[in-house]
Amino acid sequence: MDIYLTLVWLQSTIRTKQIVPNNCIAYPDLLYIRHAGSTIDKAILAYGTLCNMKKDTDFWSADDLYVLITDDYKGYLAVNLNKDWKYLSFEKGILLSNTTPPNVTMVFNEIESTDTWEK
Repeated sequence: MDIYLTLVWLQSTIRTKQIVPNNCIAYPDLLYIRHAGSTIDKAILAYGTLCNMKKDTDFWSADDLYVLITDDYKGYLAVNLNKDWKYLSFEKGILLSNTTPPNVTMVFNEIESTDTWEK
């Protein structure tokens, strides 16, 4: 339910529109002021939001949340739900998927960073 509410909140508050160059990430306050941000900005904001929400009796673990960036600068949030990875897209169309996004070039959370996704 946290995932769904976070996704709906971001999609209804911030429209997907690139407002800074592709290799830059906007601060969250700029997203709120402009009501716009790239899919990467939105994925990072969703990551931070879920990290501060409780999953069952404890907070979401960093091992269960990753930001994924593709070679065409699209951002996704990977969420582990009981060994079943779901991918949140912040573009129009299918918002929640079981399929790994294509051409992932960067993966990170607050603990680790890599250039491959093998979950």
